[in-house]
Amino acid sequence: MSLTKNSVVPMRITALSSDGNGVGHVEGMAVFVPFTAAGDEIEARIVKVCRTHAFGIIARVVTPSPDRADPVCPAYGRCGGCNLRHLTYEAECRAKGRFVEDALRRIGHLDAPVLPVIAPPRSDRYRNKVQYPLTVQNGRVCTGFFAPRSHRVVPCADCLLQPERLNAIARTVCRLLTELGVSVYDEETRRGLVRHLY
Repeated sequence: MSLTKNSVVPMRITALSSDGNGVGHVEGMAVFVPFTAAGDEIEARIVKVCRTHAFGIIARVVTPSPDRADPVCPAYGRCGGCNLRHLTYEAECRAKGRFVEDALRRIGHLDAPVLPVIAPPRSDRYRNKVQYPLTVQNGRVCTGFFAPRSHRVVPCADCLLQPERLNAIARTVCRLLTELGVSVYDEETRRGLVRHLY
């Protein structure tokens, strides 16, 4: 069986790439599938076939990995703000440690020890900075994050990775921008004053 676009193939996800996509192999070819966890047994719909690898999407999770978690964010999957929310936090920390190790050894050709990731006490609301792109929805300025591989803003008023204080500041700034009639930058027209809230 050779991989073709739109074919559905069974596969086991064996690792995560540095961009968070799951990696499995079909007939020796690497297939990258977003929103999967190492250990997932899935059926993947092939969406693009290249000479040395392919890309797929989940058609069905046959057997979920023990590393899989319920992504509680309503914007998850549409928003590009985080791509590992479907993993347990322990699995996410292990994956991030492997990303660093891979960057040092395979890319940097350094044989440096990589210590385990120091996890924050909570898996939510732990970030200390955020850069929100701005958009207008229903006549009101709002924050969000770019959809994967795009500059289309997916509105997200309460990102669970940001402290509530940062989300509250963002909502206040959006309200003020709306009330004052300040324009936000539009990627298509390349016009507007405010592009991001940092």
